[in-house]
Amino acid sequence: MDFRIKKIQLEQIDSTQNYLKQIILDDKFNQENKNNLKNIKVVIAYEQLKGRGSNNRHWISLKGGLYLSFNIPFFKLKLQKKYFNLISIIVGTIVIFSFLRFFKNFYINFYDILKKNLRIIFPNDLVLLDDNKIYKLGGILIENFKDNLIIGIGINIFNEIESYFIQNKDSFDHFPISLKEFILKKNLNDINTFFKFDTKLINNLSTFIFNFVIFYLLNLDDELFEKVMNYLYAFDYTPYLRNIKIKYIKIADANFNEEVQETVERIIPDYKYLIFKIVKKNIDQINQIDLINFSQIRRIFY
Repeated sequence: MDFRIKKIQLEQIDSTQNYLKQIILDDKFNQENKNNLKNIKVVIAYEQLKGRGSNNRHWISLKGGLYLSFNIPFFKLKLQKKYFNLISIIVGTIVIFSFLRFFKNFYINFYDILKKNLRIIFPNDLVLLDDNKIYKLGGILIENFKDNLIIGIGINIFNEIESYFIQNKDSFDHFPISLKEFILKKNLNDINTFFKFDTKLINNLSTFIFNFVIFYLLNLDDELFEKVMNYLYAFDYTPYLRNIKIKYIKIADANFNEEVQETVERIIPDYKYLIFKIVKKNIDQINQIDLINFSQIRRIFY
């Protein structure tokens, strides 16, 4: 291993993503120790004051959540260029895999609930399903910065995000929830003792997650990619969403591209072929399915 992982733990920060970018900038200007440029830095915080989601949207980051950002220099990535448009969903799948594996040894009923209800929605949402409702548990933020891939992960663990949402309904696209709040709805015996804010658990879970993500991204050959995709198919909730509002680039001809925004019946990812199957009206009318490349998608609304 020709690099080291430097971990930085903070009680509170404006944004782990911004903090990490500043560290990378400082390393770029400080050429005295060139080995710093090869290192992977991980920033973990228990609260963010100016957390960010995709499209620069505000991410509410109340105390008690898992908020982390880490970088991987591009030259270390084994990920093929054709898969770069899938980086968010790849990372999200690995996060779900590691998340479940972490809790499998903790409490078997707890693990069973997560396995049954934890899902991922393209491109970057981690959600919990219950009674035909979708609750947002967390998200993935991917950015390119100074020859580095920066990965941000936010997951609601102990924070009281549901009650915050009720008081601030206009701040959210859809209903968020924390792991604590979701599990408490299940009324499991003896589970309440778990849900005291525990920095040690957040640190251990953060370490578990970023170690998995780093390992996969540094070793993601075709065989390992196939394993990730097979796991994704088991936890991908995207094809089950209805009436999805999307933006994409429609290629009219060689010289003209048009941005289109419309609501479709379904959007079905075919990750192996890097396309979406867009069902505009009736799911049973196969002749109304359009194919759109992943690279043409600009934004998806749920």
